[in-house]
Amino acid sequence: MTDADRPLFAMELAIIAEQKRVDLTATLLHSYFDDLSAFTLNEIVVAVRTLRKTTQYFPQPVEIIDLIRGIRRRALAETLALPAAPLSEIQIAEAKQMIEDLHQTMRWTPPAGARQESLPEDEAEHVRRKADALRRFRA
Repeated sequence: MTDADRPLFAMELAIIAEQKRVDLTATLLHSYFDDLSAFTLNEIVVAVRTLRKTTQYFPQPVEIIDLIRGIRRRALAETLALPAAPLSEIQIAEAKQMIEDLHQTMRWTPPAGARQESLPEDEAEHVRRKADALRRFRA
């Protein structure tokens, strides 16, 4: 906030002070202005108007600050939750190749002459399904 915001700031605090039956002195007004000066007037107005409807008592600066921070967090979360842009065919092909390369590096081959044990039926079925899924993915 800037000094130009003082009249609107004072008006918003005067309204909530009147509603909550608090004497708004010049000292209290200056104290709140100093405590909240790191925030924009718009953020403070939104927070104070919200608190007018949701709190029974005149809010402390920390309550206004907490509400502003909560609003900022929700706005940031909504911004970050935007859906990702669709991938191009080239990007999809590159991703498939990276997965295939990773799969090849992680494939374990038993040493020559090592005895291969048969897998239990459930595990063999799992391996078969996994191989089918990889084939479908590569297609």
